[in-house]
Amino acid sequence: MQVIFNFPENIYFFVAKLIKKIIFLTHIHLCTFTFAFDKQFPMKKKLLLIISLYLFSFSLYSQVWTPPGVSSRPTSDTFTYDFGINQYNKDTYLYLAPGLNMNFNNKWGFSIQLPVNLLLNDAEPKTPGAKAGQVRSIDYDSKSDYQRVLNNFWIGNYGVYKQKEITYSLFVGKMYDGYIGHGTIINRYVNNQRVDVYKLGVMADINTDYGGVQVFTNSIYDRKEVNAGRGYVRPFGIISGIMDLFSGKKNVAMLAANGNVLDDVGRKKVNEEINSSQEEERYVEIETDPVTGQKKAVEKTAPKKERLLDNEESAPNKVFDLNRFALGYTSAYDGTAPTALDLDTTGSIRFDKTNNAKVKSNRRQGVEGYDAEFKIISTDTFELTPYADYNRIKNVQNSLGRHYGIIAKIGSREINVTIRPEYRTMSANYIPMYFDSFYEIERYQVNLDTNFPYTKYEYLQNKPTDGETIKGYFNTLIVNIYKVGFEANYEDYKGKNNSRVFLGAYLPIGTFFRFSAFYTKKGFDKNTEAFRVDDKAQGAVEVAINLGPLTLRVQDRRRWVLDSDTNQFKAKDEQMVFFSGGTAF
Repeated sequence: MQVIFNFPENIYFFVAKLIKKIIFLTHIHLCTFTFAFDKQFPMKKKLLLIISLYLFSFSLYSQVWTPPGVSSRPTSDTFTYDFGINQYNKDTYLYLAPGLNMNFNNKWGFSIQLPVNLLLNDAEPKTPGAKAGQVRSIDYDSKSDYQRVLNNFWIGNYGVYKQKEITYSLFVGKMYDGYIGHGTIINRYVNNQRVDVYKLGVMADINTDYGGVQVFTNSIYDRKEVNAGRGYVRPFGIISGIMDLFSGKKNVAMLAANGNVLDDVGRKKVNEEINSSQEEERYVEIETDPVTGQKKAVEKTAPKKERLLDNEESAPNKVFDLNRFALGYTSAYDGTAPTALDLDTTGSIRFDKTNNAKVKSNRRQGVEGYDAEFKIISTDTFELTPYADYNRIKNVQNSLGRHYGIIAKIGSREINVTIRPEYRTMSANYIPMYFDSFYEIERYQVNLDTNFPYTKYEYLQNKPTDGETIKGYFNTLIVNIYKVGFEANYEDYKGKNNSRVFLGAYLPIGTFFRFSAFYTKKGFDKNTEAFRVDDKAQGAVEVAINLGPLTLRVQDRRRWVLDSDTNQFKAKDEQMVFFSGGTAF
């Protein structure tokens, strides 16, 4: 397969369709305010709009999908609010979402929000019992849905090792890019792919000169689902520590403990840019008066120290250091992986009262692996880290995968490029990145293009155990130019329908306009299928225009819902037009 895509006409139709939706939804948004003063417009709907306009007098802000390389941390706005129109499944809703964001000295913080969709117009076919002003039923029809009030709680930042320090982090919230280690087992995990289900995941780690630990879970409510842990050691750090212990030296790594505040791709966070000024260091010096000869205390200002970047080490930066060599072990599993869905005599899925698929049987399905990495070069402008992962899918005969890659980072903090080529060789029944962006859907239905669903576990068990070795690659490119960010992934193997593509972009133009989007699809063969938008494709796009104290936002997000009529998961788009802003203290 060619790496360079010939964009099919379908992708242009998709873009044209999106622009049409933006214009249409903007028209609806404006017409809604007009209807509020129309005598023929129902009083209950008028009341809803009047209440919303009153709430709208507060400043607004939106918590939206965060594109690759852009921090998901709360902004400096403390009180936030969203107000607008949401169209889903042809029905129209009034969308309200007041929020509160707290950031305590860039060390820890949280973001809470109360999103509500109130029905304005119930399109055909009508929903039985639906009334104007009613909260959308799928948003709060189970106990776990009330987790929606928490966007995230965070301490430090995830996945960065600093020499001579203990770094740690904890993130609890909705995930867009969950991973463990090099991402060969869990990669770009999204825990809220379904419109009608909300989950809070966890990512945490601790890193020292001797080793560290990473943990992951897709849901703190359903704790038996996807969980993972990785432990790693730095052999030369352990040896050095033992030698220091016997020689009586103090290990610097045990004296400093602070969380990371570095974005994974090296960009400053918004709150970091705002609070980047440093306090001046003052001291008192005894001087002799040249006239009287008397001594007196004089307060002076010390020369301002040059600020260390977050990815720079407080100790001298060595180009080559044996302690950057690490060995790790990862174990990941789905504790309740569905092995078979509960089907009726016609082959249709049975549903529970919250419209979730009933599972006939399940079991624990796991993946384990060993890894090694060595950052052989580390300077201010260049890093080079080769790595190797050896993974095995449990409960499956001869399911082995080997990953060999290099992470190369070139450039400064403001302008940098990350290149990551990875070569893979695997058995015919091995699945790389087993827990990926699609797993929340695939654990129930891996064949999204048919109406007779079977689970990912069933698909795995049916793969041949004696097939020929498969070879392929997974390449990543990340480009950051100040606040502009782009990311591209491409994966391909020998055989049919083994390709995957990911594109992400974050493009601000001054302070007036911002475009952000991502698109991903897997399970295709020809390059003309890569951008054909179907049930195997997912993505989100947002256009934001700054109007002074307010920002106009237009969004289109694709997620899935289990459709009882077609007996399969179907992709559904949510289109929103709303204003947002915020008030800082």
